[in-house]
Amino acid sequence: MDSVPYQAPAATIDWTSALDTHRSWIRKVVNARVVTSHDVDDVVQEISAAVLKPGKRPADPDKVAPWLYGVAVRQASQFLRKRGQQEKCA
Repeated sequence: MDSVPYQAPAATIDWTSALDTHRSWIRKVVNARVVTSHDVDDVVQEISAAVLKPGKRPADPDKVAPWLYGVAVRQASQFLRKRGQQEKCA
């Protein structure tokens, strides 16, 4: 009988702490894509909401920063897209 080697359970990631740890560079990523500091605050808040809602998140702590980067870029893009649509309709 072949035995399966023991695998430790995946580390549980505290996403609130992860956001706090990476907040400074997340703000820089967003700031490079949006215009005003007020917009940066709005997008960072949207990033926090997206990260904290249930869904697919990496279980590997080494993949947290790259995943957060992707979330930040997508949220900034969505913000700019919405802003452009609002200005086009106005």
